[in-house]
Amino acid sequence: MIRPLPLKSLKFPILCFNQNLVLIEENESDLSSCGAGALKNGWFEKMIIIDSEMKYVSVAYAKKLCGIGPFWGYRIFRTQRIKIELFIKEEPKKVQVNCVKGKVFQSFKKWHGWSSRDDFDELNRRMQEAQSFQEIIQILKGPVLVVSGRSKGTISGRNVVPFG
Repeated sequence: MIRPLPLKSLKFPILCFNQNLVLIEENESDLSSCGAGALKNGWFEKMIIIDSEMKYVSVAYAKKLCGIGPFWGYRIFRTQRIKIELFIKEEPKKVQVNCVKGKVFQSFKKWHGWSSRDDFDELNRRMQEAQSFQEIIQILKGPVLVVSGRSKGTISGRNVVPFG
């Protein structure tokens, strides 16, 4: 039975896996708000969320609740900022650290961008040695690469890493 995901049931920070990315969300507000384009393009469909208590949640879809900010969230030259509600099909289940690491290693294999990093061998080694969810978060947050004066690895101030 599909039902809303109570965000209060998640312990932040969380990892969101979808569409070739791993997104680290620090709080409920970040998870429940986005640009209208993200919702339209299916960013939340089939998203996997793993929280700090190692709860694994599969998102079925998301629904727009309302616009956020002045002018109902509409911004010049950008998509509307909206608040969303996530819906799940199954009850959250507990997973082990190896499950999270497996998702990350799956990304390492499938996305060639990982291996193009200068520190890929070190990143891979550190991920293999990680013993907790918190260690995985810290490894993925890692130093943000700067290319041509622009941060590479963040979107709207959020830490984003490829997954896929």
